[in-house]
Parts: sequence; C-alpha cells; structure tokens
Amino acid sequence: MATATTFSVQRFAQQITAQSALWFMRQGLNLSGFIAQKATGRWAFRVFCTPRGTSPKPKELQILASAKRWELPYKSLLGTSKTLVGYTWNETGDKTVLLVHGWELHAGRMTPLVEPLVKQGFRVIAFNAPAHGAGTDRSSGKWTNGVEYAWAVNHVVNAYGDHTQLHGIVAHSIGCLATSYALARYNRQAATKAVFIAPPSRLADFLFVFQTMTQFSKRVMSMLTAHFEATYCTKVREFDMRHLVRTIDVPLLFIHDKGDSVCSFDYTTTVVAEAPNAEFVQTENLGHLAVLRSPEVAERILTFLTDSVQSEYSAEQASANVA
Repeated sequence: MATATTFSVQRFAQQITAQSALWFMRQGLNLSGFIAQKATGRWAFRVFCTPRGTSPKPKELQILASAKRWELPYKSLLGTSKTLVGYTWNETGDKTVLLVHGWELHAGRMTPLVEPLVKQGFRVIAFNAPAHGAGTDRSSGKWTNGVEYAWAVNHVVNAYGDHTQLHGIVAHSIGCLATSYALARYNRQAATKAVFIAPPSRLADFLFVFQTMTQFSKRVMSMLTAHFEATYCTKVREFDMRHLVRTIDVPLLFIHDKGDSVCSFDYTTTVVAEAPNAEFVQTENLGHLAVLRSPEVAERILTFLTDSVQSEYSAEQASANVA
C-alpha cells in the first residue's frame, strides 16, 4: 500500500525530472541560438505554445456529459487539418451564447455558467481550444497560440452562430484575448454582446513571464518573436487588448477580481478606458478562477445578456466606474 511518504518521494522525483529536462532544453536552445537562428526560433516558439494538459473535475464532467458532444473539422492558419471538440446545451434555445475558456484549461471550467444561461432559455456552446482538453475530448494537436485560438473561435462562430451571429460570447482569461482578436480581425459582427472575465494584458507580457520561467536568453527570445511575427504576418504589439477593444463596437462587460494573481486587475482598468462601449464590474476575494463559480457574477452576466437596451457607457463613464 502506498503511503504519504511514497507519494512525496514520487512528487519530488517528478519535480527533479522536470527541472532537469528544462535545464537541458534551456542550455540547448541558448547554445543553438548562435548556430541556427531560424530553427532555434521555431523550437522556442513551439515550447512557448505547448500547454500543459488539465482534466475536468467530477462536477465538470457531469455537466459536460449532459451536453450534446460535437466535432468540428477545420484548417488552421498554417493549413493543417484539425478538429475542435465542443458541447451544446439546450439545442432548441432561440439565442446562442458561446463560452471561451482560458489557457491550459478546458470547456469544463466554464460549466458553472451553463445552468444559469440554460434557465434563461439560451442555447449554450462551449469547446476545447486547439491542443486543449483531455483524453478523447482533446482538440487535435499538441501546441497552439493566441492567433490560432482566435481563428478557432471564428470557426465556431461561423458553424454554430445563429445566422452567423451569436447573441453573446463569454470568455475567460486568455480566451478574452483570443475573442477580442477574433472580433477585431476576423468578424466584427460575430456577436451582439461580449463578456470578458479576468482578461489578460498583452502577448508581450506573456513572453516576459515565459522568459523569466525558462531563463531563455534574450537572443533566443528575439528569435522566438521573429518566428511568430513572420509565421502569422502580425506583430507582438498588435496582440494587446487595449488596441483590440478600440475596434469592437458591441457592448462589452468586463469582470475582474482585485486580488487576481494571474492577470493584472490594474491593466484591465486601462483596457476598459479604451473600449467605446464598456461596463466594468469589480469583485473581491475571488481570484482568477473562483470568479467563474460566483453566483453573483453569473447573475450580473445574465443581466447584461438579457438587457434589451443597448449599453450607452462612454469611456469616461467606464473610467468613473473604475474609480
């Protein structure tokens, strides 16, 4: 019989193995940066774009099991054939709401919002982002990034939107960045309203955190950035919610907890100020993930989505709300 000590030793061994693998990878990429720049940039980018797998909790699995499961084949921006795995609740609902999860998470993490939305008569759609999910529900591929995630959001909107337009999109964490990019770059008429919960800041900040964790050299990070920009014909600075929301003219609701240790609350205040039509709800003591399970947050989202009167909040009013 395994004991607590046995499990402690196993965890310690796993940590040592992971740290050793990271050390060898770091040394190898930092060295190859002087020999093969393009290959170094490509492999560093692949490491950056590889999410760790997470599995749904029992309660989340139960709610996922109550949905109609579907698969959506599509072509990635690089022309690779991929398949998204998703779920639909209340197929007969006359208005559709799309749920978009965060990095290294899955559709199950958004399930606390399913029951409140279904009770209001909405058809609810959720899906696992490219390279996300677990087991047979994992979307094809082992790596992805924000641009590819936004492209996947666009495909789901086109396939499951009501006459190509959703009533609303509710996104969390990096799902907010992917959704805002999809609305700003691919389809500005994809939804009538959007909710951004605990939104991130910008891609440049993710790259900074990534470099801090891996200790890749500045030379390697420069090659990574160059590979990303050349591959997707875009600039890192363009992947910034402050810039993206300026071109989104649908009503937006931002919800962020003051104690969020993952995505900056202060940065969201600057994003809201840039949005032409936004409301801002602040929460406390919920952090980055528990905010999704809050009944009060769910009620505020429902109020926003069911309000037939278009919001007339200006940037100045949004700033006043923040204050």
